[in-house]
Amino acid sequence: MWNWNLDFGIDLSPIFPTEGFPLNVEFIQYNVLDVLPYEDSSFDFVHEKFMVSAFTEEQWKKNVIPEIIRLTRPDGWVELLERDTFIISDGNATTRIAKAFKDFMRSRGMNSIIGKKGGKTGQERIGQYEYNAEHFDALIETISIEAEKTTSYFNQYLICGHKKI
Repeated sequence: MWNWNLDFGIDLSPIFPTEGFPLNVEFIQYNVLDVLPYEDSSFDFVHEKFMVSAFTEEQWKKNVIPEIIRLTRPDGWVELLERDTFIISDGNATTRIAKAFKDFMRSRGMNSIIGKKGGKTGQERIGQYEYNAEHFDALIETISIEAEKTTSYFNQYLICGHKKI
């Protein structure tokens, strides 16, 4: 375990907390598809989580993965945490909303993912299907109940890599 470290959070949207986080944490609003404002080999550890549907396969290959490699120092570590883009043991409401998300993401050349905390992107995704906020909230509640009854779940995957010296 490291005795001292700095943690950086990066997101395209301004969703960061403004208070109550440790002094060794910094948040920046930035597009990950651009070259990030850090020198090569800046980080001992780079972590990416649940971004599988945020980028096209081409963006992953040409931008995201090369940038992760660029930022990781030799002898550093990379950790990717992702989940399947489909739900196992889903019910009717879950199937309906999952299909809406998948269709929308496919129309943009991306993989699909759903989640209650979709934020603006989630609203844009579901907005195409003419759900108002009240209907969407009710649907999410139905999905929550359904998930308990059907024991719906996602498979998650943890991928770790060590950058050679």
